[in-house]
Amino acid sequence: MYGKPLTVKTATGKTRHCDSVAGKRAVTFSITWLIVGAVTVLVMGAYGIAALSASARLREIQWLAGLPAADPASAPGTPARYPGRIFGPDGRRTPMGQQASAYWWTVAVNDEDGNYDVRCLGRVRSNLVLATPKGSVPVEWSGAESDDVGLASDSDGGEYGRPFAIDIGSAPSTTYDEVPRGICGYGERYSQTYIGQGVRAEVVGCYRGGVLGRCDSVLGGVLSVPDVRSDMRHRLEAAMHAFFYPMYLGLCLLFLSTIALWKRTMHDTRPRPPAGNGETPC
Repeated sequence: MYGKPLTVKTATGKTRHCDSVAGKRAVTFSITWLIVGAVTVLVMGAYGIAALSASARLREIQWLAGLPAADPASAPGTPARYPGRIFGPDGRRTPMGQQASAYWWTVAVNDEDGNYDVRCLGRVRSNLVLATPKGSVPVEWSGAESDDVGLASDSDGGEYGRPFAIDIGSAPSTTYDEVPRGICGYGERYSQTYIGQGVRAEVVGCYRGGVLGRCDSVLGGVLSVPDVRSDMRHRLEAAMHAFFYPMYLGLCLLFLSTIALWKRTMHDTRPRPPAGNGETPC
């Protein structure tokens, strides 16, 4: 159909052949619509992924909000919140010398682009104990594998999608130009974050056999400073970022593709100037 020649009468009565001009316009129009359709599919796919990620965080928040408060004397054996103060082994100190129940550090080097690449990192958070008015209880899941425990804070967001989470709240991350001896072969910048000994905290877990262990539920366990509301707040922020950033990007792409389609449509439908010698244009 698009390749069929089109004939028109000129002002002098002659016949002109317009070789598939209309077909070429139709093909261009179809390609434009194809691009718009592809952009729409990509945007909807991004929305779906974002909604899935956001819904996971919202489900976790709902689960945390519904947990009862408990203590070792009345532990239900099911997921619950245990308020108290968190302690690590006696004598635990950060590489910079601060007393800490748990700490995290990274050593980075400056690359050619002026950015920092992490050369070494450490996470020391095992053998934690929660002290409550009704007795102290070991936090067994604090010794879980590094890949299973996410870290969250006011300054660094959160590592979610893992069985366990430690939320250090407003604890600052401090950066030093000097790297402590003995922790990394080479580095130019040392950063650390830590929880002090005896800091008020709330632990989510399942009390069995005298310890707070992993729960076989929505989350395996949470340690949040000063309470679980800090963790819930950061999860809500993560859900909002996961959904609204792709939404804004998608709206921008749809807007730009709509403008491109409109400009192409106006270009293809505008009146053609008369051909030479007053002849009728194709």
